[in-house]
Amino acid sequence: MRVESLSIVLNSDKSDFRTSFYPPLQLDPNGKHEIALLNLDMYHSVPNIDESNNKFIYECDDEKFMIEIPTGSYEIKEIDNFIQKILIKNSHDDFFDIKANITTLKCILNIKNGCIKINFNEENSLKSLLGFSDGTVLEGVGEYEGQNIVNILSVNSIFVNCNIIEGSYLNDSQKPILYSFFPNVSPGYKIVEKPQSVVYLPITLPVLNSIHIWLTDQNHKLLNLRGETITLRLHLKSTF
Repeated sequence: MRVESLSIVLNSDKSDFRTSFYPPLQLDPNGKHEIALLNLDMYHSVPNIDESNNKFIYECDDEKFMIEIPTGSYEIKEIDNFIQKILIKNSHDDFFDIKANITTLKCILNIKNGCIKINFNEENSLKSLLGFSDGTVLEGVGEYEGQNIVNILSVNSIFVNCNIIEGSYLNDSQKPILYSFFPNVSPGYKIVEKPQSVVYLPITLPVLNSIHIWLTDQNHKLLNLRGETITLRLHLKSTF
């Protein structure tokens, strides 16, 4: 059996990109052609807070204040640290704080001043990340625990999608997922992903004019790489 192979290295600063081949890659119709991911390098820069969930709204003596948290990757402590800085600027320091209950995996909002009302009715608020339900309004001195577990991990799996393959399934549906993995480093560190077992999937096209790659999370939402570079190395294998 004759085997031919080709290494393809792709670079981009976007999570959805297309690379054209010139001249196009002609695949011999007498062969069986498959492709696999050999390695992926990228920084864990995917934010858990962005424009869709970055607002924290509170009221003091019927005056509304909105805190907008910059896009980034945060733990509960970092969220509280940022909010406390804004509270000091608003002359509301030590009015309330946010902490994690490591036993229940829920968030606790501790209101220390009776004038404070915290409102999770607004759009694009932190409610889902902090584990509070829609319509929740907190007022009165005391500790309030979220109804749900905090959603601090926005990405549980990264799917590397590729438009030229078949034979990959997600649950009961065929999907163009070439590879999936969990980012096993903390935000800000480099991900160096190398499959322990390389899985080859059939190529569906006789001629490769281009290849389309897009990275999504487990909910099929495109990853926000924030301009960081991603490098993938693919291996095309042909057997005759």
